[in-house]
Amino acid sequence: MSRKISQQSPFLLVNLVPYALLALLVAILMIVEDWAGGSLLIDLGLCGLAAAWMLGMFTLRPGWWDRPRIMAVLDVGQDGVEGALTGPAAVALVDACQAASHPVRALDNMLHVGCGISTTMTIDRLDAQIIEAFIRSPRLGVLECSRRLGVARGTVQARLDRLMSRGVIAGFGPEVSAGALGYGVTAFITLQIRQVGGHTPVAGRLAAIPEVLEAHTITGGGDMLCRVVARSNADLQRVIDLIVQVEGVVRTSSMIALDTPVPYRMLPLVADAPGHDDPPH
Repeated sequence: MSRKISQQSPFLLVNLVPYALLALLVAILMIVEDWAGGSLLIDLGLCGLAAAWMLGMFTLRPGWWDRPRIMAVLDVGQDGVEGALTGPAAVALVDACQAASHPVRALDNMLHVGCGISTTMTIDRLDAQIIEAFIRSPRLGVLECSRRLGVARGTVQARLDRLMSRGVIAGFGPEVSAGALGYGVTAFITLQIRQVGGHTPVAGRLAAIPEVLEAHTITGGGDMLCRVVARSNADLQRVIDLIVQVEGVVRTSSMIALDTPVPYRMLPLVADAPGHDDPPH
């Protein structure tokens, strides 16, 4: 989820700098024109000079007005927030982006397309606290979160923007209980598939079955592992039959989950993440 940098930067007023300078230049040229007595030839010359100056500013020396916006994207020096790149690395990246014809677009490509720069990031204690707050209270507002944590609202918003742009926070959707919907049986099904077509076509066909909640390619004796739900054991047989009918599936092996002593969770991982400043590569 790539953030639209040029739209969300807190330094949008920097875009007005060239126009303010142009207005100042026009005012100076008008004073010169009045002093010179005024003529059509002088008007055309002054307009040409102003146009040439603006063209040169935007093409020959691009990017200098984008530096604060690039720094904002990296979250360097704002409310103590630092991005995945800090110090000399961040400054070098800013300089490289300024040398491009479209600095902010260049930064967007570097961060989200790759170009040798890792888009993974580490989180600090405040990031973990913000994530925990929204996991525990999904309807929590940014202002209320800032009050609970004792930090500025802008800090929370900047952190959220960064966490979402880097994919750490994937969404704020509600957690739906399959059991509450009537699907009280959970099973894990291992699939063996034909190697000729590969797993991609099979995955596409599995996605058409509503009861298939997840599908993973795996190592070991099987090729894919699916987590499925059903209304009863008899209904599970129906789901398995649908999976067996999928083109490319050769054999299945199912295991029914009796209980879930450790449900899916992220809070312990989020709480532990700030302690690992140098994640393994």
